[in-house]
Amino acid sequence: MRTKIVAGNWKLNNDKEESKNLIKDLKKAIKANELKNTRVIVAPTFVNLSYAVKAARRSQIEVVAQNMHQAANGRILERFLQIC
Repeated sequence: MRTKIVAGNWKLNNDKEESKNLIKDLKKAIKANELKNTRVIVAPTFVNLSYAVKAARRSQIEVVAQNMHQAANGRILERFLQIC
């Protein structure tokens, strides 16, 4: 069976509090729906990365970093999602 992926990449949206609240809401939704065989991935802005990691602790939410450098190997998240 294939693993499902739900990923959110919020670019320049959301400040620190909005990022923490979004992850808090995601944690509640995951707990209420008992996701099986599904990866939940968020990619916040760099400045909110550490807050997102702390907010996602002890949950199924994976926090990844964005890298949109113009180099061919710079589109890490995009390539990751294509592979999966």
